[in-house]
Formats: sequence, structure tokens, C-alpha cells
Amino acid sequence: MSESPTRIADSKLSCVYAVGPEAKRGGWCPTIVAGFAAGLFCLAPCSLRAQPLAGRAGGITEYDLKAAYLYNFTRYIDWPQEAFGDARSPFVIGVLGDDPLRAALDEVARRKMAQGRKIVIRRFKSWKDYQPCHLLFLPRTVENGIKKNVITRTRGSPLLLVGETPGLARRGATVNFYPDINGTIGFEINVDATTERNLQVDARLLKLARVVRSSPQPGSGS
Repeated sequence: MSESPTRIADSKLSCVYAVGPEAKRGGWCPTIVAGFAAGLFCLAPCSLRAQPLAGRAGGITEYDLKAAYLYNFTRYIDWPQEAFGDARSPFVIGVLGDDPLRAALDEVARRKMAQGRKIVIRRFKSWKDYQPCHLLFLPRTVENGIKKNVITRTRGSPLLLVGETPGLARRGATVNFYPDINGTIGFEINVDATTERNLQVDARLLKLARVVRSSPQPGSGS
């Protein structure tokens, strides 16, 4: 995994995506120096605990930041080769239900690659529409029963399941966003779930996350 930032620039967008080992615990975050409207979206290591949810310049929203996090997760987590059909298979990011990431995620897919592959976005109106992905985002608006079903039905598959619901990581999601102190965005990683799904998480990313384990399930005997 390269330490060098990837730079892309055109008349509409200029991005720097960088996450370095020098970032402090809880400090890996997108730093916004201007909004999309201003033509500059910058992600870089910083010493803050996380990116504030409010008061950003340029109209950058919570979901602009979360889309940036999703992209950076693909840089510091490795998927097994069998997760891809062949060398030309795309990296598929899915969103279940209403998609609050839409514009920002589309821009990431248009400009970036993941695991050396083209990014394809798939949006599933309901769970019955789901098709296999490499990363699936579960917005908080998805019903809890459906979230539980998704976790159960995809268990063991090489899927990075990312949510934003309190306690979801302990219930089996691999990554979960949470509102940290002072109105910032934090993220937690369930190391049991990533191991079960054969996803290799870079140790540097784990140092920046709140690491959790799966809660014992009823009848598990744990």
C-alpha cells in the first residue's frame, strides 16, 4: 500500500487522498480546505481526532466526508483475490436504501480507483435487489431488522459492511461510523468481523480506529 498521495486535477475537481503512518490515533480524517463548489476537495492526515460534522467551509456535508472515508478504507484494507472475477473486474461499492452519499460517492467513482480497479457504484432500493459487492454502506435509515438480515446473510463473504448506527459493529458490521466528542466523526472496526470475512486491515488503520469485538449472539454459548 503506497504512502504517496494520489493526485488528480481537472477543471472541476482537484483531490489529494493521503493517509500516513504519522497520523495520530483517532486522527486519520479528511481535511477539507474548500468545498466541491470551489473545485477543491482535499483529504490528508491531521492531528485532530476527527473531522467536525458542522461548521465546515465550502458547504461540505457529513456525507461528503463519509464518502471520503469509504474511499480511504479501500486503500488500507485488502480483499482476497477470489473476491474478484478476474484482473479486469471492477471494485463494487453498494448502498442499500436511500443514498445520502450520492453526489460525493459518484465523484469518487468518477475520479478514483480502488484496489487498482475501476470503481462501480450500485444502489439497491431494497435487500431483495442486492447483488454481491466489495463494500456495502448501510445508512442509518435502513430498518434494524434489515441490517441484521444483511449481516447474517453476508457473513463469511469478503464484504466490507459499513454502517452508521450505534452498536452495529458489535452486531457484526465490519466498520461503523459514530459521532465522537465535540461533534466529530469517528469510526470503529470489528476485528472479529474482518477476520471472518477474510479482509486484511492495515495495522496503521487499526491504530486510528476504535477497535471492537463481536457481541455474543443468543444461544451461542459464549
